[in-house]
This record gives sequence, structure tokens and C-alpha cells, in this order.
Amino acid sequence: MIQVIRLTSLMGFEQLVKQLGGNPKALLARFNLPSLKPDLADHTFVRFEQLSNLFEYSAATLNTPDFGLRLSEYQGLEILGNIAVVARNSETVDEAIKNISRYSNIYCPSMRISRSHTLANATTFIGIEFENTKVAGIRQTYELSIANCFKIFKLLTDHKTQPLQVQFMHSKVDDAVDYQGYFGCPVLFNQPRCGALLDSQSYRGQVINADHRAFRLATEHLEQHPLGQFGQISGQTSELIRYLLPTASCSINSVARELGLNKRTLQRKLSQEGSRFDVLLATERRTVAERYLRQPHMSLEHIASLLGYAEQAIFTRACKRWFNQTPSQYRQQLRLKTQWQGSSTVTNQNR
Repeated sequence: MIQVIRLTSLMGFEQLVKQLGGNPKALLARFNLPSLKPDLADHTFVRFEQLSNLFEYSAATLNTPDFGLRLSEYQGLEILGNIAVVARNSETVDEAIKNISRYSNIYCPSMRISRSHTLANATTFIGIEFENTKVAGIRQTYELSIANCFKIFKLLTDHKTQPLQVQFMHSKVDDAVDYQGYFGCPVLFNQPRCGALLDSQSYRGQVINADHRAFRLATEHLEQHPLGQFGQISGQTSELIRYLLPTASCSINSVARELGLNKRTLQRKLSQEGSRFDVLLATERRTVAERYLRQPHMSLEHIASLLGYAEQAIFTRACKRWFNQTPSQYRQQLRLKTQWQGSSTVTNQNR
């Protein structure tokens, strides 16, 4: 299982940390994570472990046990990108959750969203689980996820849907945190699952102001996504390369395994589309390298590791092939270009 998550999960992190009197840049640097920039958000994946460790460390360092709950105030459906458009324009809450679940691997491959109905009590439980992770080590991530789920219910139904109960698998982080006040319902801990319990009537409620045309267009877009249902094998391979690069296990064998193919079958299918794995790998590495080199606080050594290189020297040789410069030289060039564009903008404004 690919243990990565989209960088959009950092939405609001820097604002919250500043509000709490912390240094967000220093915290991000500690876990070798980039800042959330427009040119990075929708195309960048980070290790799930890095992100969850960042949230846990931030909660402890800033003495804010409800860090995940507070961070949710800056987030919502928008962290899901195009999946949000499909959810927001589904006919019912039920359909919206089904669609989020259907396409969740585009956001975080290890996240699983489940739905279970109990006819006797006429209730529906929406569960969230991050596979192959230790619950105790990602309490803030779980609380953030459930809080975002809570916000999504409210948004889709114009605040007409209220969970009956919220459950967490972990123990209560701190007695001072008013969980019931936050969610507006009983909150249980040390449960066998994590999620929210809804009455089935609310769960089947209509989504407010759903646009059927927007739903159709967004669905068509997601279906063409490499990690959606369709798409050329070269596109799927490129997307999986992007997912696997941070995990240091990106190879043709690992990509083939994720696609349910063997190595030779993948090679043949790529060849039929006029492509090769090594070409796709080099292209993704160059694209990702350029994005990371724009982040001044990221060390070259760490960028090299995120690109799957065992040594920084190999990364340097690759940069010379791509840009005819070393990583440091290319980073400096990008910095000067940004400064020139900034000064040019100021000059034009003063005219």
C-alpha cells in the first residue's frame, strides 16, 4: 500500500501555527516538508508518516492537544480537489460519501471510507481508517479527518445534518478538550472503529444546490484520472511514479504490482502507447525536482531522497542532464528569476 497523501492536507497549517505563536517554517523543515504553494498543492504527495508526525509534534510543542480539531477550521471539502466538486454536486449525502470513497485513492491511497447501515436503529455509520498505520501515533490526523467529515456533512446539507455520535479508536488526548462541545454530540473513545453515526434520514437527505452538469463534468474528469477507473497505462504509470517517489520504493516492479500487472506486461502496454518506464520516471523526477528546488528551506540531500536517489551525487548528475546546471546553480537561477519578476512588477506598478 502506498503510504502517501496529497500536500493539500497542509491547508491552514501555517496560519494556525502562527496564531498559536509557533514557527511554521521551522516545523515544516523539521519534517522535511514543503510549504503549501499553489504550484505544489495539486501535484505533490508527501509521506503519510511525515505529515502525521508533523501534526503530533506540533500539538505537543505548541501545547495544543486539540490541534487537529483546530486545523479543521481552516479546511473542508477543498482539500479533496476535484473530488469535492463531485461530492458537492451529488444528489444526496449518501451519494456524496459514496463518491468521496470511490475516488479517495486520488487523495490518499491508504484512506478507506466505509458505510454500514443498521436497520433496527435506522442509523448509518461513516467510518474512516488509514490502513497500515498505528492509531496511537496519528491521533491528530484522525481527529482532523473526522472534524473535516463533520464539516462536510454540514456543508452538503446547509447545516441540517447533525451526527448522533462520534467515535475514535484512540484514547482521549486531553480531558481539557471539549469534544462534545465541538461536535455537538456524544464522543466516545477507545472504540473498535473511527467515524460518525448519522440517522439514516439525514444520511439520505438532499445535497443543497447540487448542479447536475457540474457533477457530470467533474465525474468525467475524475474517471480520466490515472488513479480513477480509466486512463492510458502511461498516465497511470506516471501518477503512480509520483506517488511512489517519496517512499523510496519506486521501480517498474512496484508500479506493475500496484497496477496488478507483471513487469513484462507493463513494459508491453507502455510500448504499445509509445512510451517506456525509464522515460516516464525521468520526466516525473525532473518535474518534481523543479518544484522542490523552488522551496529554499528544503535541503538538496532531502530532495535527492524524495526523488528516490540513493546519493546526492546521482541527483546532481541528473540535474546536469536536465538543466545543464548543478542543483545549487539551478536553484540560484530560479531565485534570481523570481526576484527579477518581483522587481519588474513593482517597477510597472510605480509607472
